[in-house]
Amino acid sequence: MTLTNKKRILCFHDVLDSDIFESRLLLCKKLGFQFISLAKLLDNKTAGPALAVTFDDGYQSVYQNALPILRKLHIPATFFITNDFIGLKEDALKSFLKNNLLRSSYREPMSWEEVGKIASDPLFEIGAHTASHPRLNDKYPKELAEKEIIEAGDNLEKKISKKIRYFAFPFGDSDSAGKAARSLVRTRYEAAFSIIPGKISGNETDTSFLPRHSLDPERNILVWLFHLLFL
Repeated sequence: MTLTNKKRILCFHDVLDSDIFESRLLLCKKLGFQFISLAKLLDNKTAGPALAVTFDDGYQSVYQNALPILRKLHIPATFFITNDFIGLKEDALKSFLKNNLLRSSYREPMSWEEVGKIASDPLFEIGAHTASHPRLNDKYPKELAEKEIIEAGDNLEKKISKKIRYFAFPFGDSDSAGKAARSLVRTRYEAAFSIIPGKISGNETDTSFLPRHSLDPERNILVWLFHLLFL
């Protein structure tokens, strides 16, 4: 099987074990993929098989366990931040995890100081992931969607003093991006992303709901191989 010009975007949430995370990245390299930034992958000027790394929500485990590995291997990444999640503690955190992120397990968020440190590193980029992590389908009110898509991106940009070019839809499935939401995204961002698997050609005419492969580092290696080689 040839990997010629296969380009994929990987999406992670938690990174609970740095050794496993590193082993999966090294597997990708052994398969012949190079890691490039999201911007370089989208401009379609990089020859050969390539992967871009992204993270959603803003979990503390990513800051602790993934960043040192990314820096060690010099792998660029984009971090999609859910504004209202950052810095939460105690009961407010438990409520947000359960009601907004729909998570049953306890996970700590990054702090705004940590988000700022990521933003200041030229290897990394920050992207928007709404304020409160709603499902932005056609049932979601347009006036609220404007706050979650436009205002959240603007507020994040002010917070880190960096341009916010990209957006990731919460949940990222086919019921997560209604027509109104995608229209708003087109007015504010260069590109936006799902977690529906697929390749990036670089010639997409609509960049408002591009595919990504959602892969936890701990998932079976055969699942990884299937996503990297066949989807």
